[in-house]
This record gives sequence, C-alpha cells and structure tokens, in this order.
Amino acid sequence: MFKFTATIEIIGINPFVFVPDDILNSIFEQAGKSKGPSGVLPAAPTFTFENYFAQT
Repeated sequence: MFKFTATIEIIGINPFVFVPDDILNSIFEQAGKSKGPSGVLPAAPTFTFENYFAQT
C-alpha cells in the first residue's frame, strides 16, 4: 500500500490529486501498464482528517 499527502483539486465536479511520480511509476509497473485509459488511474482513497479538526 502506498501512502502520501496531497491537496484535493477539482476540475468541474471531479476531484483528483497529483500522485508523486515514484508512487505512480510503481503502481503502473505492478499493473503492467505505462498509463491508464485517458490518463485516469482509478483508486480507492482513504482520507484522514485528524489535522483539520481542533480538539475540545
């Protein structure tokens, strides 16, 4: 499993993140591909919000 931190960007209504090159290359290598269809790589992200909410 790969872990990285990224800012969620929006194009229209579609959220996306830029994946670091070393992680992206490893994913493509494991998948036996050099790129996804239309440059899209489906993913199942996990979000953590511990840094965004102040404790009371």
